[in-house]
Amino acid sequence: MYKNYQQTPAYQQQKCSYEIYRKQCRYLHISTAKLGHEECEACILLTDQEQLAEHKRLAERAREEYQKDKERQLREDEALYTLDMQKIVCLPRLLQYKQLVFCKRLTVFHHTLAPVGGTTNAKPTISAVWDECTAGRTATEIISMLLKMIRDSPLRAKKHIEIWADNCSSQNKNYFIMGALWSLVNQPNNGHETLTLKYFEPGHTFMAADAVHAAVERKMVATKNVIDTDHFSECVLTATRNTRLIRPAYSDFKKIPYPASQRKLGRDARPRLKELVVIQLRQGSNSAWVKKDFDGEFERFDFLLKKVKRDGLPINDLLREERRGIPQEKYDAIIKDLVPLIEQVDGGNHAWRAGFYHDLVCSDTSVDLAQADDEDPAEDDQ
Repeated sequence: MYKNYQQTPAYQQQKCSYEIYRKQCRYLHISTAKLGHEECEACILLTDQEQLAEHKRLAERAREEYQKDKERQLREDEALYTLDMQKIVCLPRLLQYKQLVFCKRLTVFHHTLAPVGGTTNAKPTISAVWDECTAGRTATEIISMLLKMIRDSPLRAKKHIEIWADNCSSQNKNYFIMGALWSLVNQPNNGHETLTLKYFEPGHTFMAADAVHAAVERKMVATKNVIDTDHFSECVLTATRNTRLIRPAYSDFKKIPYPASQRKLGRDARPRLKELVVIQLRQGSNSAWVKKDFDGEFERFDFLLKKVKRDGLPINDLLREERRGIPQEKYDAIIKDLVPLIEQVDGGNHAWRAGFYHDLVCSDTSVDLAQADDEDPAEDDQ
């Protein structure tokens, strides 16, 4: 879209950067998502040939490391997974009613841990599904789900867990997740010795979790009409073999305090998150162990507050005392515009599912996540 815009007279009269163009599209509620196979924006937009060559080198090196992990034989006490969130799903999805594109619908989230190298009974795909009435997708909410997915699956018995993820700073690469995983690996009697995060180069992140999400999308197309969160969960559960489905309640989302010391982060010599390709948390260590290059050695990164080192990091306090809820305006629109369609679709076979929407709760403090982004901003030192 941006490349096409650059060819127009409007661009010649008032040139703007890709970032300004993207923000303006977002302000006007115009999606800039790419359909089908996605291309790397850096590969398209970088004009400095040295920067472009380095970007491609890093992408190729991460892919080589991922392939090496995929081919290696894991020990019984090891687990190797990929982590990603499916693109937001809005429900109900009723193919014959095109006007739904302009209606307020419920936002649903699907977070996935998919094993590298295929699933078995011993290493299933682990999927968590919730909607915006239960919780949102801030850093602490996403991390709460990761902790639950580890605790409530065969991963809880693994000494060494490695997870490949993208570079999304609000979800996968921040001090909240480092602190939470440090707390998890150092809890008594948990069995974990190391928890390791590995990162792809931005724009080159295709992984096993993406294949799971593609299978879920195909299942939704085959199902034709997907009515509510329960119905979508059925699609997730049956899209691939050996899937463990987690349907969290509001009480599964925890309040995770910020664990990092600003004084330590102010040191010029300390590692920058954006430079890191591996982050490892070790049992018995009060530091993170990090790599800036897959071929390099681990460096010790002391980032925790003294209080956290002394007392630990509480990761079990409730984030909310009740469900998150949706705005009253959105609830009214769903009941008025969507429930009558649900009661008619497929000859009324799904009429009983309308009760799901009547049971949604409202909140004056919640925003509509289909139109507003509740993700935490990227941390300053990225």
